[in-house]
Amino acid sequence: MQINQTWFHGSLHGDIEEFRPFTHFGSRLSALHAVERNENLGREWRGDLLDKPEIPTLYEINVNVEAEQVLEVEDWYTPKSIGLALRLKDYLKTKTDPESIKHLQNIELICKQLSGSQDSDNDFDAIAIALEKLGIKVIAYVNAVEGSKFEHSICVVDTSILNKASFKKYEFNQELRDEIMSEKGSSDPIPQLLVSK
Repeated sequence: MQINQTWFHGSLHGDIEEFRPFTHFGSRLSALHAVERNENLGREWRGDLLDKPEIPTLYEINVNVEAEQVLEVEDWYTPKSIGLALRLKDYLKTKTDPESIKHLQNIELICKQLSGSQDSDNDFDAIAIALEKLGIKVIAYVNAVEGSKFEHSICVVDTSILNKASFKKYEFNQELRDEIMSEKGSSDPIPQLLVSK
């Protein structure tokens, strides 16, 4: 799987200047699907501030990471921290080396803490520390929700791997909406460049 390439992120917030840890990136099509899905879910479900304007935006950035810093797991189907913790637990259960068993015990403790907290949906701090101990900066997975079938996406743990010089964002317009409908892929140039830093 190729990780050091251009990745895309779709958001309803047009004011992102830098990405937080545990942001998901995928193909251009998967990012477009993410925007469409979030628009369809509605603000109340997403928990967004009701007074913040929605500006559907497609972001583009390059990634530079070493192969040994990438962990590949199955999709965990949720942006919530408990979903990721449970997926990491499943992954570590398949390992038999002493180091993995030690990390499994740590992840199991994190799962217990997250499942017992009502404010744990976006609490990735303990997971970040656990992954840092494993030397993991990116989690790769086959995206079962957005994009084309069997397409890879990534969840960036350590944002230092993002090439900030490659950061671009594009306003979501009818042409991009038509692209979602036709699923014509990512070979065409993206319209309406707004910012290139």
